[in-house]
Amino acid sequence: MEEDLIKCPALTYKGDFSLPGPQLRSKGLNRIGNLLVPHDNYCKFEDWIIPIFDQMLKEQIEELCLTDGSLGDMVYFHSFRSLGLIVDIVQDIRAMNGEAAHASPRKTGIIILGGRLPKHHICNANMMRNGADDAVFINTVQEFDGSDSGAHPDEAVSRGE
Repeated sequence: MEEDLIKCPALTYKGDFSLPGPQLRSKGLNRIGNLLVPHDNYCKFEDWIIPIFDQMLKEQIEELCLTDGSLGDMVYFHSFRSLGLIVDIVQDIRAMNGEAAHASPRKTGIIILGGRLPKHHICNANMMRNGADDAVFINTVQEFDGSDSGAHPDEAVSRGE
């Protein structure tokens, strides 16, 4: 869901499923399937979602399952700006992202069988350190639908995962 919102505030470009992740990353582009999303779109998404989290905190509005993908990243960033937001697994995300972010000088590696939520969480955690050093993905779906579950590792590289 959030990736649809991330595509909205500015231009998103049609690319190709096989564009090289490192080159896209150096140009500030994230590949989602065959779409190219500028890094700035993620910043605009953060600018948009953080005030919503602030209001949720103020009004104590409960929301479930905000932890997948970029929404989970925004929960992580918000937790440093405004203490007190409680989502059942915020501490898990902080621990996972923090472990990856503070891994240096150690290296990180990931082995993923399948996809969906665990793949997304582990890749996003490694994005906090500009990507894992090594990764093995054994995908269970095909890439053409643009989902993270079928994405090649090079797509994750384009997003710094």
